[in-house]
Amino acid sequence: MIGTATALDTEKYSLLVVDDNMTNLLCLQQILLANGYDVIAATSGHEALLAAERNQPDLILLDVMMPGIDGFETCRRLKANPVTEDIPVIFVTALTTTKDMVTGLELGGVDYVAKPYRNAEVLARIKTQLKVVVLNRELRRAFDFQESEIHRRTAELEAANQALRTSRNLLQSVLDAVPELLIVVDRSFKVLFSNDPTWQVIPNPDNPEACPACYSHFHKLAHPCRDCAVREVFKSGKSFEQEVTGREDGRVWEIRAFPIYDDQGQLAMVVEYIREVTAFKEAERERVKRRQFLEAVLEYAPDAIVTLDEKHHVIDWNPGAVRMFGYSPEEARGKHLDSLVAQGKSLAEAGEKTRIILNGQVLPPFETVRQRRNGTSLHVIAGGSPIMIDRRLAGAVAVYTDISDLKRTEQERKEYERRIQQLQKMEAIGTLAGGIAHDFNNILAAVFGYAELAIIRSGSNQVLHRNLGGILEAAKRAKELVQQILLFSRQGEQELKPLQIRPLIKESLKMLRSSLPTTIKIKQQIHGDFENVLANPTQIHQIIMNLCANAAQSMEEDGGVLTVSLTQVELTDEDVRHHPGRKTGTYLKLRVQDTGRGIPADLIGKIYNPYFTTKQKGQGTGLGLSVVHGIVQSYSGLIEVGSETGRGTVFEVYLPAIEMETGRDELPVKQLPGGSEHILLVDDEEVLVEVLGDMLRLLGYRVTATTSSVGALHMFQAKPADFDLLITDMTMPELTGDRLTMEVRVKRPDLPVIICTGYNRRLNDNNPESLGVQAILMKPVEQIEFARTVRSVLDGEEKIPPAS
Repeated sequence: MIGTATALDTEKYSLLVVDDNMTNLLCLQQILLANGYDVIAATSGHEALLAAERNQPDLILLDVMMPGIDGFETCRRLKANPVTEDIPVIFVTALTTTKDMVTGLELGGVDYVAKPYRNAEVLARIKTQLKVVVLNRELRRAFDFQESEIHRRTAELEAANQALRTSRNLLQSVLDAVPELLIVVDRSFKVLFSNDPTWQVIPNPDNPEACPACYSHFHKLAHPCRDCAVREVFKSGKSFEQEVTGREDGRVWEIRAFPIYDDQGQLAMVVEYIREVTAFKEAERERVKRRQFLEAVLEYAPDAIVTLDEKHHVIDWNPGAVRMFGYSPEEARGKHLDSLVAQGKSLAEAGEKTRIILNGQVLPPFETVRQRRNGTSLHVIAGGSPIMIDRRLAGAVAVYTDISDLKRTEQERKEYERRIQQLQKMEAIGTLAGGIAHDFNNILAAVFGYAELAIIRSGSNQVLHRNLGGILEAAKRAKELVQQILLFSRQGEQELKPLQIRPLIKESLKMLRSSLPTTIKIKQQIHGDFENVLANPTQIHQIIMNLCANAAQSMEEDGGVLTVSLTQVELTDEDVRHHPGRKTGTYLKLRVQDTGRGIPADLIGKIYNPYFTTKQKGQGTGLGLSVVHGIVQSYSGLIEVGSETGRGTVFEVYLPAIEMETGRDELPVKQLPGGSEHILLVDDEEVLVEVLGDMLRLLGYRVTATTSSVGALHMFQAKPADFDLLITDMTMPELTGDRLTMEVRVKRPDLPVIICTGYNRRLNDNNPESLGVQAILMKPVEQIEFARTVRSVLDGEEKIPPAS
């Protein structure tokens, strides 16, 4: 038993796994591979029958429930085929009834494993059945030993014929000592001696007539057998050997017959030796099939598998090596392996690895670069092992697995992660910008309010009117700056409408021409008809001007060509795979290319960061590209950059196209509308309460204003019927604007509410319905928009979009 366990542990076996469920098949296959077995996979009964006959596995693991022919029918056919009938079958199935188990075992299965199973149990059962294979091999070695013994003993018998004729007891004892069947037959085919222990009557050579004939005793025949070995010896006087296969059971027998001469030299008797060699023949067939299987493994393996002699010269070069490195087996055979697969630095490294193997050490798998015949490089996992015979190096085996596709995938993953990190960084900076915008918009709201109130009260003083107008213009530019800061993080919303951007591009380039030196040439490539895009005209103008200004700056010293083109393209899944959230379809591609200095590779990842600039101090804010990036992201577009130091830079902006009519300009603003209703005004900024209150009073409204949202709630609860409208800030201490709205609606569900705020993340969609209010105004708000919104809400008109 110790020898059997050792053989089972050190020899590799092939197992045929049959299951129509790919998950179960792959799971069991991985378990078996991990435990050192060779695995042949089949997904149906028909595949299993072909694979079993072709590959002759040591063991078959067979599912029952499969389409076509089920596992029971498959087993029946396997056992009906002489080629596969002796392969043990273990059923692995979810059928657990006693009837199913009995059916499987009656059909020839050696074991029955129910799903779900424990891995250890399955492996133990497999190992138990494989012990039979080991025992057959042990039996074969015993047969070989016994055969040599028979040869020796038969020779002794032939040399001692004379002594055996005079010493019957000695002859019988020799016959009894032989494990195989031996009989001594005379010319009448009477059995004079036999070592068959089943004989009920021992033959008596002194009375040959009383001895049974061999043909009647062994074969139940009335006459000698047609192919009788004894007859051949009596006929020729020489020894005779033959193999006989049973017609019914297929068992194979080896028969040898030797002549025995009497004292006068006459052939008197024949010794017949009969040995069953069925297992030996099966083992021989198994050896042949196993060799064929190993050859098939080399033939069909995707990896490069190379066997080498003791000097590391190629002996076998499998098809995987042909595909991987480009050399045919004839070209590779006899060449040193390193010279075939390595060049330059790789050759030196390969030499070091070769010395490790030639020193008799196993080379664990490692990742490296090797070269093909055409000189191109490929990433591989290489490994090798020496082949030792009698503790001496007889050769080696080297294996290469091509991982070039995996390396490309890994590189794409890193690029994807870089883009995600960039988006996360922009989102974080945008959150910071939102907080700044809230406070700054409150300040601007006061500036707008006081300036507009002063203009109203300035009367005919033109100088004062002009100066106040300058304050308003400066405040508007500050407001636009805040919007630009918010754009790159998509926190600032702009009114979007269908646009034809071709005229905007041409208009922008016309404006840009006058500001550029004559050493910079502008080339336009804008031809044909294009779809509309959903965009804001000012933002499109910002994209063009920022990209073109950067391009012109890079060409200021030496001049160059600024090329601006517009084309309509179709983006596929492959085009947008590295841009999360982007869809396939029709896009307008704006391409801005210069022939300037280019952007260093180490700076490419930083160009969209706010306030990052490569310009000298005082020549740029660092917001240009971050604003462009924010606008493009807000349009669900793409922006890509390519640059080569000393040769120039190209930006490509992709904007999704839409099939809509272009928008029309809004109608002129009407005169300031007013009223006499009572309005409750709440804002925690005292200056805004004063400014907005004055605006409302100038429009004729009665105003109750406070900087405390809690105080406003108390005033309202004291006299809820006195108020016609609530105007409130959103972000306030103690009680926020949305909470105040909920509280007043308890008493007055019909009370209209306007929220006026500098910035709040919850209001980023500018949707009044999301908070249950009638309108949202974003600070700073101009007086005309403020007046129109208040009047529209009081009149109960259709909800209007918020002013930006």
